[in-house]
Amino acid sequence: MGMKPNIQICNIIMLNAIEAGDRSTALSVYRSLVQRELKPDEFTFAILLKACKMNIDDAELLNQIIRDAIESVNLRKAEVVAFEILYCLILHHTKHNRRTALATVTDACAQLFDLQPLEKLGLPIPKRQQQQSDRIMPLWPPAANLLITMSIEHVLSSQSDVEAVAALYVRWRELVDAGDPCLSHLATDDYTANIFLMAFIKHSNGLLHASRVIRDMQRPLPPSARVTQCKPTVQSWSIFLHGFTRHGKPKLAEQILAYMRGQGIEPNHVTWSTLLTGYARAQDEEGVLEGLRQVHESGFVWEEWMEGATKSLKQKARVEEELQKAKLVKRLNFMEELKRELEGRLSAAADVAQEDSYRSS
Repeated sequence: MGMKPNIQICNIIMLNAIEAGDRSTALSVYRSLVQRELKPDEFTFAILLKACKMNIDDAELLNQIIRDAIESVNLRKAEVVAFEILYCLILHHTKHNRRTALATVTDACAQLFDLQPLEKLGLPIPKRQQQQSDRIMPLWPPAANLLITMSIEHVLSSQSDVEAVAALYVRWRELVDAGDPCLSHLATDDYTANIFLMAFIKHSNGLLHASRVIRDMQRPLPPSARVTQCKPTVQSWSIFLHGFTRHGKPKLAEQILAYMRGQGIEPNHVTWSTLLTGYARAQDEEGVLEGLRQVHESGFVWEEWMEGATKSLKQKARVEEELQKAKLVKRLNFMEELKRELEGRLSAAADVAQEDSYRSS
């Protein structure tokens, strides 16, 4: 077409190829731009790392892209690329080298970020041999959360030690209260707290610790913290509620739901699905029916997730009847909405025709 390629055009072509599932074309374009002596930028490597995720088994390609990124981009100013490198390493090593994944990823992360804040938590951080390097960046919250998640999963998979995770949580909360420059900012959104919630609800003896997380999220922080923490979100409440349905306590989950709504947080479809699934697994038909009634009162009409949430219920004749009614309501609502839309369009068309008639006369 006579268009001279530049790095922006190459990036667009690579991204389109990857989104179409055509990894080979994206890599061919990358090799071509290097041969043409075009300088890849941070967008190039963010796109290429996305390609690596399409086949995370390809260790040779992943290593090559990471080496190229480190040589071509100032990672101190390209945090997204640094994060994507870390995330790809996690995906690869947790799949192929699960026993050594934490050590490998932590060592790689130490080449990118200052991990001193995580040493305070007691995470196994390698000695910082390159601390003076201009490539070392201040610890980025998403990177901190990834390593915290990996550390928790390592403890639970190797030892099933909920108390060790609880001790890690307590240390984090102490550092938040003390106003740690890095770790206190992890309390300003729900992500880190939700990581601990997800870990605690995996075991029935972790539910008490999960309750503490929810309680801590609701208490005001001391002035020394110097941040305003995030209160429990609908995601936090849904995870907490899931812990009780997971361990056969749907009635307690119902109480959590009531308390959550009392705090002004309305459940979403994940919350409702979790509650319905809990009652269905407990073979509590009345509980499922009451849950569906509340779902409908909240404005939800029939959706496929309702069918999925109740599929484990064995005696479900009444539930099926309720779901069929909901399907009918949804169809009627759709027809009414379609009717209103058509009436609006016909009315607008009539107004235009009348205006045209006036103009022609």
